[in-house]
Amino acid sequence: MDELPYHRYSFTLEGELGNTEYVFLPKLSERDVGLVSAVLREAGFPASRRKVLEGRTRAVVFGGMRLFARGLLVGPAGATRRACRALRLDEPVGGSLSDWSLKTNGYFSLSRRSGTVRVSVRTRLTQSRGLWRALAAKGLPPLSPDEALVLSMIASEMRPGYVEYVRKTAGPDQDAVPILKKGGGFLFRVRLPLTTFVDDAGRLLKGEAAVYPLEDWSFVLCGAKRISRGRRVADEARAALSSWCRDPFYFTEPANLL
Repeated sequence: MDELPYHRYSFTLEGELGNTEYVFLPKLSERDVGLVSAVLREAGFPASRRKVLEGRTRAVVFGGMRLFARGLLVGPAGATRRACRALRLDEPVGGSLSDWSLKTNGYFSLSRRSGTVRVSVRTRLTQSRGLWRALAAKGLPPLSPDEALVLSMIASEMRPGYVEYVRKTAGPDQDAVPILKKGGGFLFRVRLPLTTFVDDAGRLLKGEAAVYPLEDWSFVLCGAKRISRGRRVADEARAALSSWCRDPFYFTEPANLL
């Protein structure tokens, strides 16, 4: 199994009402959401409501916490860490999570357009470009370790020719499309060779704000040559996350980590 490119379990952002902690969890299927919700309710975290979009549960609200199906637990630091301990991500809940397949998984999807194979990659923060920028301002990478692993594996295993994503500058590519930012200024949706993307991704993991997500996906890798390797990428990512979620971070009393 490939090694995770770095280790990171959560990040905290300051707000007017106090600090909010964002904890990375396994990406959840619909069945997973029900399983995790049941465990949290039994541990004393009553669910107040669900947020459903297109027939699928996107988030469950537990008092002051939110559990997102895309693999995020958000709330006050003490509460989120207690919830992690209740979940026991190693056993038994963790061993039952993420029943994804190649066609439906929490990391990427495969499609074919005009004879070209496209690998669309979605990260936990795709739907929150503002949160992505907030992390960049603090010098923190917006990708979780398992997502960085998936990106690197798709690049090495599936051999795409070029990548579509959003960056600060248009660069040399003539197909760059300007995107108006809130508050003024522009970002650029570009299609660049894989080698250029690898350089940008390296800066991204260092916390430099060179790359941003697309509207619906974080990155789209086009012209993949080895489609059969997609299953291996999904399986390896799941195995990496399973190991990652056994870290003591998820099972230690919050007071001991302050």
